[in-house]
Amino acid sequence: MDAKEDLTRSETTTAASGQVNDTGSDQFGIQGGTLYGFDTDSSGRIPKGWLHDRTGNGQIGNWIVVEDTTAPSKPNVLAQTSQDQTDYRFPVAVLDSSAYTDLQLSVKFKAIKGSVDQGAGLVWRYKDINNYYLVRANALEDNVNSYKVVKGSRKQVEGSNTKVSTNQWHTLVVEARGDTLECYFDGKRLIEKEDQTFTGSGQIGLWTKADSYILFDDFTVKNLASGK
Repeated sequence: MDAKEDLTRSETTTAASGQVNDTGSDQFGIQGGTLYGFDTDSSGRIPKGWLHDRTGNGQIGNWIVVEDTTAPSKPNVLAQTSQDQTDYRFPVAVLDSSAYTDLQLSVKFKAIKGSVDQGAGLVWRYKDINNYYLVRANALEDNVNSYKVVKGSRKQVEGSNTKVSTNQWHTLVVEARGDTLECYFDGKRLIEKEDQTFTGSGQIGLWTKADSYILFDDFTVKNLASGK
C-alpha cells in the first residue's frame, strides 16, 4: 500500500455485548474482525474482560469507561485518566482472553491533556507487563513511533514525524505478519520495519505514558493467522 493511500472505508454494526464479530471498518480502520466499542460496559470502571497494569514506575493507572459526546461510536469510550507525572510510567490495559500472533489492530483515540506526555498506543504480542510490542502517537512531540519493551526497557524500533492534534480523534493501526510490522496513522503508512524480538502469540491492548489523559474507542482486531 502506498504511504499516502487511505485504508479502506466501510460500515460497522453494533451488538448488545459491546463486541462485534466480522464487521467492516469505518474510515482509516481495518476490514472485518472483532470490534470493542465499550458502549454496553458500565461507566466508572474498567470494561469486563480487561486487565490493567503499568510498566516502569509511579501509579498503576486508572482505566475507566466514560460517556463522551464526541465519541466516534456513542455513547462510551475507554479513558486513561490518571495524571501521575512520573516520566518512565506506561499504563497498559490488555484484553485478558486475547492471544494473537499475526494481526491487524486498530483504535481511535483522542488526546485530552498532559504536560509531560500525550501518548496513545496499541500493544500486541504482549507476554507480560515488561515484554511486548507497541506503537504510539504523541500529540506533544508530533510523531508516531514503534517500540519493543524487553525486560521493562523500552527500545525504539522505528519512528516518523507527523502532526498529531490534541482534542481531535485520530486512528492508529498496526499490521504484524511474522517479523514485519506496518503502522498507519489516519490512513497513511508511516512505519514499515522488521523485528524478531517477539514472534509467538500474545495479548493485545492499549497504552499511555506518564500524565497522558487519553480517550479510546472502537478497538478492533483481525486475526491474520486464521484469516478471521
